[in-house]
This record gives sequence, structure tokens and C-alpha cells, in this order.
Amino acid sequence: MILVAAALAIAAVLYPRPRHEASRAGITEIVYWGPSAPSEATTAVIEEFERRHPQYHVVMGSAAARDQTADPTRFLLGVAGGVPPDLILFDRFAIVEWASRGAFEDLSPWIRRDANKPDAIRKGNYYTPSWQEAVYKGRMYAVSDSFDTRAMYYNADPLIRAGLVYHEGDPEVVSGKAKPGDARPPKTWEDICHKRIHAVGDASSDGTVRLSSFVRRS
Repeated sequence: MILVAAALAIAAVLYPRPRHEASRAGITEIVYWGPSAPSEATTAVIEEFERRHPQYHVVMGSAAARDQTADPTRFLLGVAGGVPPDLILFDRFAIVEWASRGAFEDLSPWIRRDANKPDAIRKGNYYTPSWQEAVYKGRMYAVSDSFDTRAMYYNADPLIRAGLVYHEGDPEVVSGKAKPGDARPPKTWEDICHKRIHAVGDASSDGTVRLSSFVRRS
């Protein structure tokens, strides 16, 4: 029981706490959570922030998620319990999902307030996709600190069979980048999900499946 009590006491000391006035007069604590132990670069930035703004003290924790794509259970429990961190490094593709559930504060009023400051956060300083990824219903819920590039590979033959091909008059054909009948990669979710061909399937005793009665949809 003594060991359990000691462990609980240590956990209570180390657990990142929400913002509150620190014991030192005039010092406000800002609780920051990241997905892992802070890097040397992050630590250096926070130390520089504290040097420039001595009225603040940043308390760092690593309670956002087990990894970049894991379910951030501890953060959500903090939100539900009324003790969320002040700042959190969160997966950009999940910002809108949790903003729609009320987990994040709208940053738009603060961005507008500081618009005329030399170091203000401005939309024009960011790549459009990186900025828009954190916007939900016209409100800004996060500020991007990085970006990367993605590529989609596709097999041309299934696309041709599914009817996803270039046609005469398509801009790609007119410009000479493609020929009529070439596979056209999907451009929208509707392209991916829409059923272009209906067929009847029959399975033989040896497990072979044969398709017949093809009907191509527009």
C-alpha cells in the first residue's frame, strides 16, 4: 500500500495540469501536450518563448496520443473532465473531426485581434491546403506547423474496365496529355464510389467466378 501511495503521489506531481496562476506572483502556467516527449527543437522554442515573455511558464506533457494516429483518449478525457491542456500538438487530419465535437476553441477571434502585429498569423503565409485543413464552418481551430506531399498510385486496367477513361473534349486530351480511352484517375469521392458497371456473377464448383450481362452505366 505504501508503494501504491507513493506511485499515486508521483503521478499527481508529474501529470500535466490545466492553466492556472502559478505560485510565483504574476506568472501564468501554460500547459502544452504533445504526442511524444518534446524534441530538442521544441524545447528550444519554448525556452525562447519564456525568455521573451517572462510572465508565462510552459508546462510540457506528452499525453496527446500514443502515436501520430492513435486514438487520443487521454486528451478527450481531459476535455470531458474540464481540465484540457491550453495547447496541444494534434494530427492535422483529425482537427476538423474533433472541432465539430467541441473539443477545440475557435482561434479566429485571436487571429483577427493580432492581424496588424508584425508576427501575426496570416493566411497568406501558409500553403492553402495546410491552412484549410484546420478550418471548420469558416472558423480556424489550429495553426499548421508543417506540411508534406502525398501521391496516389493506381492500376490503369481496372479503371478502364470501370469506365473511368478520358473522352474527346476532355482538357487533358485537348492539351495532348492523354488520349481518348486512357485511364482517368478519379478526381472526386463520387468517382471512386460510383458503380460504373453492373454485372451478373456465377460461381462454378471449382471456385471460379464468371461475370456476364455487363451493363455500363453513364
